[in-house]
Amino acid sequence: MFRHNGQLVSIAIIEDKPDNEGNSRPKKANLTANFALWQCKKKKKKKKKKKKKKKKKKKKKKKKKKKKKKKKKKKKKKNNNNNNNNNNNNNNNNNNKDEDNDEDKNNKEYQQ
Repeated sequence: MFRHNGQLVSIAIIEDKPDNEGNSRPKKANLTANFALWQCKKKKKKKKKKKKKKKKKKKKKKKKKKKKKKKKKKKKKKNNNNNNNNNNNNNNNNNNKDEDNDEDKNNKEYQQ
């Protein structure tokens, strides 16, 4: 058995020659397994071509967009609150005046 072109091959060349005694004995031909192997090795092996490595493309970095800064709104709440309070106070005062007037009217009616 030997390998030829990657396949296992068995030597089957046999000659029948009779012995001195008259018994037929198989004799191997000149081609032996070693010789066959040597012949196979004798052939020059083709060199494998090296595969070229593909160059990786460099990814372009995306430019980050600058975030616009939000302008801070000025706080007007305090002023508004003060105004509201003032308004409320004024209203209350007005209401109180009205109530006083009502009481005055009532008193006048009793007097009459």
